[in-house]
Amino acid sequence: MTTGLERFALSSVFTDDMWNLVRDSRNVDVMLDASVGQIRGEEGRVTSVDVDHRRAARFSVQASVFVLAASGFENPRLLLGANGGDGIGNRHDNVGRYHMDHLRTVGGRLTPHDPALIDGMGEFDIRADVDDPTTWRMGRLTPTPAAMARLELPHSAAQLLPKLAQPELEAVSAAKDAVRSLPRLRRPIRTAGLRDVLPGLARVATTAARMSIAQRRIPPRTDAGWSGLAGSRGPWGSFAVEHQVEQFPDPDNRLYLDDRCDEFGRRRISLDWKWSRAEMDGLQRTQQLFVDAFERSGVATYDPVPWSTPPELTTPGGSFHPSGGTRMHASPRHGVVDADCQVHDWSNLFVAGSSTFPTVGYANPTLTIIALSLRLGDEISRRLRKAAPATDR
Repeated sequence: MTTGLERFALSSVFTDDMWNLVRDSRNVDVMLDASVGQIRGEEGRVTSVDVDHRRAARFSVQASVFVLAASGFENPRLLLGANGGDGIGNRHDNVGRYHMDHLRTVGGRLTPHDPALIDGMGEFDIRADVDDPTTWRMGRLTPTPAAMARLELPHSAAQLLPKLAQPELEAVSAAKDAVRSLPRLRRPIRTAGLRDVLPGLARVATTAARMSIAQRRIPPRTDAGWSGLAGSRGPWGSFAVEHQVEQFPDPDNRLYLDDRCDEFGRRRISLDWKWSRAEMDGLQRTQQLFVDAFERSGVATYDPVPWSTPPELTTPGGSFHPSGGTRMHASPRHGVVDADCQVHDWSNLFVAGSSTFPTVGYANPTLTIIALSLRLGDEISRRLRKAAPATDR
């Protein structure tokens, strides 16, 4: 195994910086409280899009080039519902297929043999990057490329989520017993042994309070800010190991239009989505890789969660990174867009975003989407300059 480093930008990059850039652009018009309702076109060329809004009348927009950048769910929905439900780009029934997301599940528990080792594991916490205050960073455990090839593993990374040590667990349990024996329940208060666990209970309460202040939420989450709060290992004794695993592209994992309609009368999208046997087998092999690696290291024990059916997902709806649905492929028989993100056989329609991904990996796709969008913007600009009359250049 090896350690990977993930970086996260501050939300202000998207909520403030990019919004201000768009607002101040002289060649960009922004329409609020409005969304594309339907795409219209004929003979391989989009002619207009209908825009839904809360006023009584709809309006349409015409342009020489159209780019769909509406997420992994909305991009397929708009293509499926185009032209009154006849669809666009779906000649080979590929629109909506190959839906993917990152699966997250707790695969086991990691217990250091020496609790003092937890002091040095802060790199696996989510915390501000000292070299770049505009980003946050977190270390993850990942299989090496050699191990992935040898064991035929899907891409994955493991996040460490701290769990209370045994004394602290006993303290919390004793406190719960005391609460349950309050006089209002007409039972005697059980205080025997409670004084012995008060120090552990104080450590838990202090850590929870400091994490709540740092995260600005009650109760706090244990996936961020758990290291370095008390200058010692605090109340932690082990880690739940949450694996984030890629999904393999499967045409039967698909989005489709159902009979429900939104407030504007547009058909809604539904999803058929499941684990595959290959993904489950790959996760089991990843679990065994962790068992063997920590056994050889002699510093910790990894106890895998046993299962024979799909494991319980910590994010049942996915990790909020829906991908696929308008996948990229050189052939229209196997994909929706080409390498330039142009919808096959449609000269002026492009798709941007994770819906074009032919595979998904395990990591957050934001930077990949930005890079893809920048390339798409350059390609469209190049085509427009080439097509424009010399007098317009």
